Amino acid sequence: MIKSVILCESTATYLEPIKSTNIFFPEIHSSVEVLVKLSNVSAGSKVRFYWYLSSEPNEPLGIYEIPLMSNHFEKRVVGALDLRALVNIQDLNIYQEWFVVIEYEGYIKKETFKLRKLSYTLKRSQLLSESSRFEWRV
Repeated sequence: MIKSVILCESTATYLEPIKSTNIFFPEIHSSVEVLVKLSNVSAGSKVRFYWYLSSEPNEPLGIYEIPLMSNHFEKRVVGALDLRALVNIQDLNIYQEWFVVIEYEGYIKKETFKLRKLSYTLKRSQLLSESSRFEWRV
């Protein structure tokens, strides 16, 4: 059974989430990582990740399968969507809502997230440093 699903920017080496979020910026983040905690792991079982654009919910953009080798290790799996590769696809509007469907032994979980374009807009007051607000006279 799938106990929990966490979307995050990254995972630590001991499979703990680093900055849980559901909004990602491909200009900053290299991937969307999905940390899945399982209640049990059966040797030979598989976890499947189906990645969808919300504008095309009937056809997954990608399907990834992770085979589980043993039930003696940690009951966590990480699936990732490579954002750097997606940015290079010219005819695909990646800046929209997405969802990932996680399937394990008949159990299914769905998580939504957004990819947004990073905005570099600054207010006029942000362009002035503190030192430029003073009058300097000799």
